[in-house]
Amino acid sequence: MRWVWQTTNLKEVDFSSQGGVWTPCAGSVTPWQTHLGSEEYPPDAKDFYSGNGNKTSSVYRNVARYWDHYASSVNRDRVTSLGFNPYQYGYPWETVVKKDFTEKTTKLYAHGRISWEMAYVMPDNKTVYHTDDGTNCVFTMMKLKKEKDLKEGTNYCMKMTQTSPAGGDVKDFKGDIEWIEMPTPTHDEAAAAIKTHKFADLFHSEDCNADGTCNTTGFKSINAGFGNGCECLKVKDGKEKLAAVFEKKRYAGYLGCTLEFYRWEGITYDADSKKAYTAMSNIGLGMDDNHAKWDLGGPNHIKVKANECGCVMEMDIDADMKATKARMLTCGKMSTCGAAGNCPTIGDTADTCDVDFIANPDNVAIIPKAKQVPPHFPPRHSRLDFLE
Repeated sequence: MRWVWQTTNLKEVDFSSQGGVWTPCAGSVTPWQTHLGSEEYPPDAKDFYSGNGNKTSSVYRNVARYWDHYASSVNRDRVTSLGFNPYQYGYPWETVVKKDFTEKTTKLYAHGRISWEMAYVMPDNKTVYHTDDGTNCVFTMMKLKKEKDLKEGTNYCMKMTQTSPAGGDVKDFKGDIEWIEMPTPTHDEAAAAIKTHKFADLFHSEDCNADGTCNTTGFKSINAGFGNGCECLKVKDGKEKLAAVFEKKRYAGYLGCTLEFYRWEGITYDADSKKAYTAMSNIGLGMDDNHAKWDLGGPNHIKVKANECGCVMEMDIDADMKATKARMLTCGKMSTCGAAGNCPTIGDTADTCDVDFIANPDNVAIIPKAKQVPPHFPPRHSRLDFLE
């Protein structure tokens, strides 16, 4: 059988009024059948506007091409003059497609800037979960003001209290979840401030001491996974709402939420069991107990043993669609081939995860009624099987 695809009506999604799109990642379908997309790995605005930010960068060169500027060497000042601002990027977006294939795409600024892996709307049409991919990730949620209106709501960040033994195997991890409310501007307030604000308009900042403390009274030590890790911040008066969306992960740490998870991927929900499932493709760094760099500053909420093969987490969901408790459902396992030095390789990368377990799960989906939660890399398949 030969498949023939009809492409007559295909067209690009139009982000031109919103400064283009930055590193698109996973998407989901809302209960009302619109597309919910995500921008991953947005530029660090603090670094961009710092003394180091004007270095020549291949990232700047690639960004400049969006404005038809093709110089081989481009720096911060040049891309800024073209129209680039880091606070334009790092959001989810909703795309509504009509029957005639016309579409309207809206970046959802009030949800805030993180390294978006996925945004996922729960069956109540009012609760949206946000997963953040990278180092020292944050887990957040928005409660919409109106059903099916993704533009307006109130953000919350998760504080996880580990209830399993500190330093234990990650497969035995358990925790209680608390939600802390974040200041949230309206969509229009955030949109209007994007091009007028820099990092220094939102926070006072200073370097951490060697022990992770701050010199100046009123500053808080956090570790949001940027640069050297630990940083001391104090939000500027009147800038709480904008700081909480433009620097969402930093502000979550400022409020005491948990920032230590690593490589947080997709999320899904089973309405029958009232459980959510979410993947982490690697366990380590800030999740280690007292990691020398990524636990310096902040509260060190998560204390488990590293596992580079990753895990799938299960969460209990209450009647208000809030996650209340978490545990690891399944984790990968290192293969004995590593100790023997004879693991199969792809290029320079050794396939070190046991093929009888999951390996580096990414996005997850639920099969209704089947009581199965297949990770992106299903059991009994290794990374090698899927990369060949």
